[in-house]
Amino acid sequence: MSKPSFNNMPKANHRAVLHYFDSDALPHDQRTLAIAADGLAAARRARPLLDDIPEDLAVEIPDLLRILRDSIARRAIFVPAFREAAEQFRRIGARLLESRYPDDEHLREAVIMVGEALDASERVEDLVAAAALMKTVAAARAR
Repeated sequence: MSKPSFNNMPKANHRAVLHYFDSDALPHDQRTLAIAADGLAAARRARPLLDDIPEDLAVEIPDLLRILRDSIARRAIFVPAFREAAEQFRRIGARLLESRYPDDEHLREAVIMVGEALDASERVEDLVAAAALMKTVAAARAR
């Protein structure tokens, strides 16, 4: 990922503070928290977009939308129920964007934001599993 450049920002009558951090350079725990926070932020951005889903689509997937809304409201995006619903929504949404709703920006953005939350949720799960595996390996080596 290329770093943003201060030189590319407009300078007339503007003051800017540019913060950049590379989440890969953070310690493991902080990196996991940063990814989790990014996932929660994407989920929060998806929540109002889910309310703007076309009515004829919303009546076809009410349970899926309910699970997504409830999970996001409880900030429970790191559980299997959210992951399954988000994966299904991403798949259905992508298919519908190609066929029935090619110009629906709310649906497109909802699919993107739910997808980002899902990706972050899965990445956090991967990091937690990897950390547990490393502890197991270290314990086995210590014996």
